[in-house]
This record gives sequence, C-alpha cells and structure tokens, in this order.
Amino acid sequence: MQSWVKIVPIGLVVAAAVGTSWANLFSAPVALVLLLVALVLTVGFTEELMFRGTGLEMFRRMDLTEGKVALYSSVVFGAVHLSNALATGVGAIGQAAAVSFSGYLFYLTRRRAGLIWVAMVVHGSQDFVMLSGQIGPDPEQSPLSLLVVLVMIALAILLWRRRDRIELEPGVVTGAAAPGRRG
Repeated sequence: MQSWVKIVPIGLVVAAAVGTSWANLFSAPVALVLLLVALVLTVGFTEELMFRGTGLEMFRRMDLTEGKVALYSSVVFGAVHLSNALATGVGAIGQAAAVSFSGYLFYLTRRRAGLIWVAMVVHGSQDFVMLSGQIGPDPEQSPLSLLVVLVMIALAILLWRRRDRIELEPGVVTGAAAPGRRG
C-alpha cells in the first residue's frame, strides 16, 4: 500500500473521537461505559478476525487478485449484516451497503498497517461512536457523530480518485505491504 493510505485509519479514528457522544458517556455509570468499551472491542476483534482474518486468507488461497479479495471480503461482511432486517426492515439494505464500504476501509487499514489488530481497534472505534449515543440517562446521539459519515464519504471520493495509486508499484515491497505477511 502507498503510504498516503494511512489517512484511512487515521481519519476514521479521529472522526470517531470527535463524533463520540461524550456527554452521554460522562453521565453514564463507569461500569456501563467500561462494558461498552469491552463490547465494541470484542465485536471489532471477532468481526475483523472473521472477515479480514479468516475470510481474507480464504479468498487469497483461491488465487484471487487483491482487488477481488478486498471486494469479496467486504461484500460478505455487509451481507452478514442483512440479518438486521429482522429488526429494522428494508433499512438494513442501506446499512449493509454502508457496512460493506466500512469493510473495505477496514481491509485497507489491515493492509496498510500489515497487522490485523490495527483494523480491530479502528473497527471498535466506529462501533463505539455509534453506540456512545445510546447509553446514559438521556440517550442522544452527538450531532458530531455525522462526522464519521462525512469522513467515510470523503474517503470514498479520495479512494475513487486515487484508486490506481493505492497499491505500491510492482517490485516495491515494504514490511507492511509484503503480500504474504500475516498480521
């Protein structure tokens, strides 16, 4: 991955930090906030292990290009979230599409860092900002939580415009970008 791709995890974590509903969290019991942190880290850990760990390696073993590995692992990630339709109805389709794109951002995070745990933390930060507005005595989403969506849109535009400059040039291999590196 080109070094500029590090803007993906940095942008997501900064947007999460700014968009978190801190007022809700500061008014909630400490044990509840700690439980939320444990929950989002657990979800981030397990989903990343499943989709950018096992799933990514499975698609790589099928001798697919990295582009197809990224696409398929992201689409499967979004498709799994279609089960939310049981609770939210057809709105889950839009959510699944957004989750698929998030999956691609987590894929880029893993590939750029070369380590899956970085994607796990970034994933957890995204879940944290979404859930931070759901707890506390007067649950209310921070208006700044919209920043996460805006950052994702900005990243989508940037990645689309620079799509041919995401991967390193052929023959250039660095520690984090080495194709066989496990993380």
